[in-house]
Amino acid sequence: MYIADLAPYSYGLGEGRFVAGTACVGWLNGSSASPRSQGSPSSQFLAALAQLTWRWSVNQARGNHVCTLCSELHDTFLILDGGPKMLLGAAELWVPSLDYSVIFVAPNLVYHYVSEHRYAPPNAFVDAVLGAEVAYKQWDPRAESEKLLNSAFV
Repeated sequence: MYIADLAPYSYGLGEGRFVAGTACVGWLNGSSASPRSQGSPSSQFLAALAQLTWRWSVNQARGNHVCTLCSELHDTFLILDGGPKMLLGAAELWVPSLDYSVIFVAPNLVYHYVSEHRYAPPNAFVDAVLGAEVAYKQWDPRAESEKLLNSAFV
């Protein structure tokens, strides 16, 4: 499902509903109508994104989305340090900006988009990912995502 970068999060919420204070990142599809910036990620950003994806994925779904940017549709996995596989495309990352003014929401498949397809997310998201380990000491993505999602129905 394509959602433009920095648009408010609305995935699965129904027509006209969105979560205030959120900004989507990396909701790509293989359509040519899905514009995306490209670049080479720093090794520091890629490592931080991998750790964040492995440790802090939220809103786990029962099914998964496959990467439609790949030439063949197949499940996509993250493997850290030769350890177990983590299926991507079945959960999300909720990452506060450095000043906590916005919450970035990305499918956890964003790791694959960055590492394999050279997707360049907005700089503010990159900064947030690099600062997430500090932010998560006082901000729980699981509790906050649940609270914010519930606020869309009030």
